[in-house]
Amino acid sequence: MDAPSAPAPAAAEASADDGAPRSRAAYLGALFGAAGLLALADGWLQPGNPVPMLRFAMAAWSVLGAWALGLVVVLLTWPLVRERAPLASTGLAVGAFLGGVPFLYEPLPIADATSRVAVAHTLGTVLAFLLFRSRLLRPGPPRRLALALPVPAAAVVVAALLVPHPIPSGHLPPDPSDAVPPSDAPNVVLVSVDTLRADALFEDPTRPGVPRAEVPFLDGLRERALWARFALSSSDQTLPGHLGMLSGRDAMGHGLRSNAGLPDPAIPLLAERFHAAGFATAGVISNGLVGAVTGMDRGFDLFSEEPIELARLGLLLQPWLERHTWLGRCLPRTVNAELFGRLFLRRAWARRAQPVGGRVLEVALRQRRELPADRPSFHFVHFMDPHTDYDPPEPWRGRWSDALLGDLDPRYVPDPRAPIGSDVLDRIEEGLAAGDPAAEAAARWCHLLYLEEVAYVDDQLRRLVEAVEAEGRPTVFLVTGDHGEHFGEHGLMEHANSLFEENLRVPFLLWGPGVAAGEAPRPPHLADVVPTLLELAGLPAPDDVDGVSWAHGAPPPRAHVAADARHVAVRFGGLKWFGAWAGETDDDVVPVQVVDLAADPFEERPRRDAALDALPEDLRAAVVAALARDTHAERSTAAAGAEQQAFLRALGYAGN
Repeated sequence: MDAPSAPAPAAAEASADDGAPRSRAAYLGALFGAAGLLALADGWLQPGNPVPMLRFAMAAWSVLGAWALGLVVVLLTWPLVRERAPLASTGLAVGAFLGGVPFLYEPLPIADATSRVAVAHTLGTVLAFLLFRSRLLRPGPPRRLALALPVPAAAVVVAALLVPHPIPSGHLPPDPSDAVPPSDAPNVVLVSVDTLRADALFEDPTRPGVPRAEVPFLDGLRERALWARFALSSSDQTLPGHLGMLSGRDAMGHGLRSNAGLPDPAIPLLAERFHAAGFATAGVISNGLVGAVTGMDRGFDLFSEEPIELARLGLLLQPWLERHTWLGRCLPRTVNAELFGRLFLRRAWARRAQPVGGRVLEVALRQRRELPADRPSFHFVHFMDPHTDYDPPEPWRGRWSDALLGDLDPRYVPDPRAPIGSDVLDRIEEGLAAGDPAAEAAARWCHLLYLEEVAYVDDQLRRLVEAVEAEGRPTVFLVTGDHGEHFGEHGLMEHANSLFEENLRVPFLLWGPGVAAGEAPRPPHLADVVPTLLELAGLPAPDDVDGVSWAHGAPPPRAHVAADARHVAVRFGGLKWFGAWAGETDDDVVPVQVVDLAADPFEERPRRDAALDALPEDLRAAVVAALARDTHAERSTAAAGAEQQAFLRALGYAGN
């Protein structure tokens, strides 16, 4: 008699009812394998992201998100799985849903986000059902394949965690130049301090009562520099202000009225002119609006956006991460950003505690070492610290602002020790409009906080200049800025909101070989930077610019013009005329007001009769001449791209 057969184990690996493979290992392998492979494709392709980058890290991040949600599913369903081993095709279906829904979400041509999410989940469910019904993972090799499915995704995650991920800048260096610079040409260093009001450095006797920072280094430079109480920018915004500085064109000449446009690439920039003359060129910036995304990196052999690489990357990838990946949707924004940075951008994340100015200085000094010693160089160094967010580092923080802490109303400044951004300043501006004295006190406190940022930059400038001068080669230096800032004047905060003097007056200190020291008899224009530096470097001043050179003394009095998307301002002979762009064409300008800056330096008592025929002859001629040469219509052919728009939103420029 045959022996009785042994009973089947309780946790049978295969089901006798349908022949389909029932294995917990195959189920888990299929689930995490399908989720991982689809997430790999999703993170690599980044559908819907206008600026795909860091594909290796993003693929690993997508896998981690899909796997994290898969682990939640496994833990919630484990009591059922323990009772009966599931089908491998069940794991394949669940994994396809987890990895496929984010992939399906972005390409859908549905504007409403809620509807798009619903459709993506529906399509993911259909995909999962079809895979479940297909029973692809049958006994034999397909079943063993299920166990190997997670391996490629796991390998990518491990590798992504181990290797560094350099953040691309998008800069393309120019072709080498065959030109030979003058043998005795000096080095040239141009420093732009973003959002630096002129009266933050030097007291203006015509505008008493405005606080200034303690800037011992810049104060000391006045003994050997050509300096002005203020110079005049062509704009109240970063990109057109810098375009005026680096092109030699004024607002009418370069035609760019706001940060939301793009500079005309046909306009040569200062770095391009120096490069063409055989100079080595280097630049480091801390505001993405003057970087590769807007073409302002043209002409630089060395160009770095490293001081803001983490912020730049966050502006580009954070929106996609938040609306698209499982981790981005499930985690708070700060946790999401910190986890991604700590996992994949460890070196950049470690540098974020360092103030921006310190990062700029570090890169600038490294670039100095990389510049060739056998020929002269042009170096553009851009500091961002006085721009919002106001967050002066120790020991500068509180040096002057702490004296007003007792006057602060928490409605306007909930946390005086936190970085002060546009959200706080918007509330203060609303309070100013309502005539609230507490808002005025908050504006004064912000002004002092800003001056602490300026004092910090003064120390960074000292370290930069000392390092350059220690190289031994004669060097021409110029320190200036792109625009100013409001602190309650005219009921306004920040900038990009008016053409009043607070937004247009920037510093000007020029020193080095060939520069006659002393106070400038009249304000330089930012358009003067290009011809002045070229002549001091032994190169001819170009004839295709609006600025004039200060290399041989002060030029004669001339009109100055500034513009933004709403207004135009022309000043001549102590009078300043404001007009508003009112129609579809640039010829349609409505006179707004005239200010006598000598009698009304704070622009609080404008003359309303601003019609052209009511103006003094010299001012009327200046206005007519400025409007007649406006190039905005012919140059404003390109709108801001996705990356530039991200910078605009983050910096509070939306709508300008």
